[in-house]
This record gives sequence, structure tokens and C-alpha cells, in this order.
Amino acid sequence: MAGQATRVFCPRAMAADLEAFLLAAARMEGAEYRQEIAALDPGQRVEVAKDLAIEAFPVDHRVPSLGYHLMRRRRRLLPALAGADGAEIAARRRGGETVEESFEEVWLSYPGDTGPGVFHLEPRLAQSRVLMLECTFLGEAHRERAMRYGHLHLDDLAAFAPSSRNEAIVLYHLSRRYAIGQLRGEIEARLPALAARVHLFAS
Repeated sequence: MAGQATRVFCPRAMAADLEAFLLAAARMEGAEYRQEIAALDPGQRVEVAKDLAIEAFPVDHRVPSLGYHLMRRRRRLLPALAGADGAEIAARRRGGETVEESFEEVWLSYPGDTGPGVFHLEPRLAQSRVLMLECTFLGEAHRERAMRYGHLHLDDLAAFAPSSRNEAIVLYHLSRRYAIGQLRGEIEARLPALAARVHLFAS
């Protein structure tokens, strides 16, 4: 039995080229790819589970690109009932009162390849519980290269640090020219306000 098609999210401007690329790759490999290209615009949402949705947002890159938030819908007690005991809340609920409100949180954010302009394009990155960032370069010698190719430099995170409310920041796509110890040392020196929340995804 044929498997279900893989859904691939991408910027609308890249959808036709991506479809052509995958068809060409399938022909060259003599294989059958099963994909569904989902072309998205910034702000567009796709429901992926009962309480989860993917929302696209604009990023700062040299080619058409999107980042993605994983949005989680939750419920909480109304602020007016803070401190009330369980019996009172239960009685109010039985009486037909609304005792909860729904809210939404940015659970995880993944900008993908991007330059520092993404922090201005999508301020909610600072509120995401888990923020995944590609951070390819560190050191002054590589700042111009990072800007030219639309990637983040470690110093860009220093500028972002004062607004960050993230529980965790995961850095990936780190250049292999740096050892883990060197990366950790740079983070502690340049990002003292963030260092305890920064995790390295590197080998």
C-alpha cells in the first residue's frame, strides 16, 4: 500500500521551483516521491493537531524564505479567580459561570536561515518558549560574510538578548571550524544574560 504523501511547507514564491526540483530528483533516482507542496504566505496558518498550529512568518534572507512558529492553544483560570479554592471554582462552574479563558502561546519558533533583521520582522521570537536559531559565524573576521549570505552572527544575539524571554535558545548550523569548548566560551563571554539558556546542537 502506498504511503501517505509528505506535506512540505514552503514560501509561495518557491513552490513551483521546489515541485520541479523534486520531480527532477525523482527522475534522476528512478524513484517515486510522494509529496504535497503546501505554499504559504507570512501569517498563514496550518492546523496540525487538536491544539497545535503552524504559523509562517517572514525572515531576513537572500532568497524567498519563511520561518515557522508552533502555536499551542491552552486554557487557564480567569485572573479574577486567582486564589479561589477548588470548591468555589467548582460551584461557579456548576452555576454556569465561565471560570477559564483560552490563550495561545508560541511554543517553538524556527526561523531557518536568516539574518538579524528577523528580530524586527517577527518580534514574537522573543516570547517563544523554545527558539531554534542557526548561528553559523562568530568572531569579527566573519561578520561581513554572515551579512552577505543572510546568516546570523553570534553578536546578533547579543543585540537580541535584552528582549529575550525564551526558556531555551537552541543554536544549530554552527561552523565546524569551532570546537564545542570554544563556542561555549564565546557564548559565556558575549552573551552573559543568555548563556544559561543557550544550548548547542553540534557534534
